[in-house]
Amino acid sequence: MSTRVVTVSYGSLKGLEKISKYDGTKYLSFQGIPYAKPPIGNLRFKAPQNLEPWEGVRDALKEGNRPPHYDMVTRNYTGDEDCLYLNVYVPQVSTMNL
Repeated sequence: MSTRVVTVSYGSLKGLEKISKYDGTKYLSFQGIPYAKPPIGNLRFKAPQNLEPWEGVRDALKEGNRPPHYDMVTRNYTGDEDCLYLNVYVPQVSTMNL
C-alpha cells in the first residue's frame, strides 16, 4: 500500500491506496478526518463548531474515536466525546483535487 496526499479546505491529508478484497479494485482510503471541533468542555451539547485549518499534512490512516456508548457485551460505557470524524473511501481518480 502506498500513501497519497490530497488537499481539502482545512489542509492536507495523507491517506492510503488500498485494494478491495472483494474484487481487486483499487481505491483511496482517508480515515479519521475531523469535521468539527471536538464537542467537549464548553462545546458539549452545542451545535458543531467549524475547525481551524491545520498546518502541514495530517495523517488520515486510521479511524477516529468511537462515540460514547454502552457496550452490552462488556456492560461498560466506552468511547470518547471527541468523536466527530469521517472515513472517506474513493475510487482511484486521475485528479487529486477532491
